[in-house]
Parts: sequence; C-alpha cells; structure tokens
Amino acid sequence: FTHGYLPAGGKYSWHSHEHIDEMVFVLKGSGFVRDRDGEYPFIEGDFFAFPENIEHEIENTGDQAGEYVCVRIKTK
Repeated sequence: FTHGYLPAGGKYSWHSHEHIDEMVFVLKGSGFVRDRDGEYPFIEGDFFAFPENIEHEIENTGDQAGEYVCVRIKTK
C-alpha cells in the first residue's frame, strides 16, 4: 500500500511489476494511463488495475498535482 503524488505534467514512465498485481485509486488529478493495448483517460475517483508483468505508464496531464493510493499484491 502506497500513497503517491505526481506533479502536473509528470509521468511514471513505462514499467511493470514482476509477480505483483497493481491497483490504483485516483484521489486527485487527471491524465492518461497506458498499457501496450491502448490509452485511457482518468479523473478523480477513477480506479485502474494492472496484472503482474503488464507494462504500463501513468501521465498527469492536469494542471494540479495528482494524488493516488496504490495497492500492490504479490502473486507468488
């Protein structure tokens, strides 16, 4: 469980989590989350998840800092 921030215009560049499922709840901010299959907009109150080993990135395209709660669960 982590509580994270992403400045306006910031990005968590492409990455994946080996043997870890990741779930993200957006407390503040807006932007796009991407995986290799597409790009999906998000706003405050949205939730998204990535299964283990799936490459993804999160970009804050809003004008305020993004705030997120992330839950990561080991799969092995």
